[in-house]
Amino acid sequence: ISTGFAHACAALTTGQARCWGYGGGGTLGNGGTVDSPLPVAVSDSAGTGALTGVVDVGAGGGHSCALLSTGQVNCWGANNNGQLGDGSTTTRRRPVTVSDPAGTGPLGGVNHLSVGLSRTCVVVTGGEVRCWGYSWGRLGDGTSWPRPRPVPVIDPASQLHPLTSVAHLST
Repeated sequence: ISTGFAHACAALTTGQARCWGYGGGGTLGNGGTVDSPLPVAVSDSAGTGALTGVVDVGAGGGHSCALLSTGQVNCWGANNNGQLGDGSTTTRRRPVTVSDPAGTGPLGGVNHLSVGLSRTCVVVTGGEVRCWGYSWGRLGDGTSWPRPRPVPVIDPASQLHPLTSVAHLST
């Protein structure tokens, strides 16, 4: 279970995800924008069924993400700072696949997920970290600009490698 600013999400043992609370901007991932006091199924990207293969979820300020058993990540909700990681700043009411840093395919090899207020970071195979979304120096890539696709956290002294997990504070 992960709690965001005004919503929460849970990964079920069935491989699906459920979210509840504030629905504005698509934070619940069910294709709508209506609040729900009860858990609703996160849909697949086409809206034809439930998102499957979910092993972990993270809820942020106005977006959420799911780590899938394939090692890929899907995100949905607010995207004004690129926090969905799909290379755009378009809000999505259903999950979209997070892009690789070059924008040529999906980000793969993810084994840990952490969703913050308006950014997301993951640990990929090999223990390296990739982050995207709102920055102001908080993505670890040496810049202050929002990143709509994952960027590697720069680790010049190899002090962060290899990692097994990463966490966000509420900012």
